[in-house]
Amino acid sequence: EHDGLDAFTRALPAASAGRVFAFSARADRLYTEVDYRAGDCLLFGNEEEGLPQDVLDGAPERAVRIPQRSTKVRSLNLANAASIGAYEVLRQLGFPDPAPARPRLDESVHESSHAR
Repeated sequence: EHDGLDAFTRALPAASAGRVFAFSARADRLYTEVDYRAGDCLLFGNEEEGLPQDVLDGAPERAVRIPQRSTKVRSLNLANAASIGAYEVLRQLGFPDPAPARPRLDESVHESSHAR
């Protein structure tokens, strides 16, 4: 836990070079327009208010948004937004160290699970 965004940024590993991308519905740049690299951090605000405006104004080139189809939608669920952002980073990095595929289901196990 950190006392504020500055303390958090100072605590980042040197490899990340302090690259923090602030996700906000108020940002102009789309999250898919960023060339992410290993060590980047994604910052999200709460669902009710999002990130403070001064955080977005402090580094507008690192403020990004997930597009929504309607302005009538206030925000995405925080867990969904974080998942979308994290998945895009992993996609761009080539899904490093993916878990192996799960084993095939045994037909008898599969059939018994549907019988319930």
